[in-house]
Amino acid sequence: IVPLIQSGMASKENIEHLLVLALVFIERAQMERTVSAPLRLAASALYGLLGAQSLATSQFSRLDIKGVLHDSLTGHWLLPILTALCPTEELCRKWFDGIVNLHTVQEMEARDALFTTYEQQTFSKVPEFVDFIKCLNQSSTFYLYKSEKSMLELRNQCILGKPLGQSE
Repeated sequence: IVPLIQSGMASKENIEHLLVLALVFIERAQMERTVSAPLRLAASALYGLLGAQSLATSQFSRLDIKGVLHDSLTGHWLLPILTALCPTEELCRKWFDGIVNLHTVQEMEARDALFTTYEQQTFSKVPEFVDFIKCLNQSSTFYLYKSEKSMLELRNQCILGKPLGQSE
């Protein structure tokens, strides 16, 4: 959107008008297809681009995503929209806390399950849990969270006039 505006090919008002029009069509389609992940994701993105974070989050939440799948979808879909729109620090911290909580719970459950496989001598399941733990540790969303959190902290230090690297 920004490149279109910067190039002079479209004004901000025209783009917003097109986004709202697209949203009207998507909302109408959702009345017909009440369970459609592509429509929910598209609506979530459009609401986010229009600055309606609560509506974007509502659409995203209605996908009823469970567990570790949230890691991929949140990281690749929702966090970039939230950070691009410069949301409030409170909203960022809410999502950051959610990511940390998801990873903490998933890792704890995976380690418990791994222990249980040894306890019950179902050794064929061990590689599955080891791979899952490895995937959690290599999560791009977790790395995105760490970098965004660091940038937010640096921004706050600059605003407060503190030297960089000094903790709060």
